[in-house]
Amino acid sequence: MNGKIGGTLFTLILCLLLVGNGCSKKGSESASDTPKAASERHASTLPTVGDLEQGTKDVQSLIRQGNSDMDAHRYLDAVNAYTRTLEIIPEDVDVRIDMGTCYRKMGKPEKAVQAYRKALSYQPDHPNGLANLGVVLAYDLKDPAGAVKVWEKFLSLYPNHPMAASIRQEVRRIRRIRIGKNTKNKS
Repeated sequence: MNGKIGGTLFTLILCLLLVGNGCSKKGSESASDTPKAASERHASTLPTVGDLEQGTKDVQSLIRQGNSDMDAHRYLDAVNAYTRTLEIIPEDVDVRIDMGTCYRKMGKPEKAVQAYRKALSYQPDHPNGLANLGVVLAYDLKDPAGAVKVWEKFLSLYPNHPMAASIRQEVRRIRRIRIGKNTKNKS
């Protein structure tokens, strides 16, 4: 199990144990409840280890299904699998980025930007999130200034990343175009 899912699973378990079962509500037991009966009732509402293991398998299965659908260019199916995954683990940055990529491929750049920005709200320095957000801003939404800003952040964080050279080249290209437009406007 990867660390991200393990940490999320731990958080989910903790939430379920602390508040999910309603055990902390004072006065919820009837006067006729014996301590043993109350304990048995509360224990029956807790998830079992088997339930939690199955939940982890289900999440991993949903992610694999989404990835498979994306690879097969079934982007709507992938988005559906990723949406179901995010209902369970909303902070999964990689799933949000993959969902954004699917939205871009479906011709929905605004939704792609929304997915990338949400992913970056959880992990602001995610290289693929920054790179992909810049691509959608530059090429789909025709916002070169926004793209340059995002890509400059990428380059400051990851100057030696495998994508850095091509991103650096695009930033230079956009700046040349913008300088050319400014020169023409002054004439």
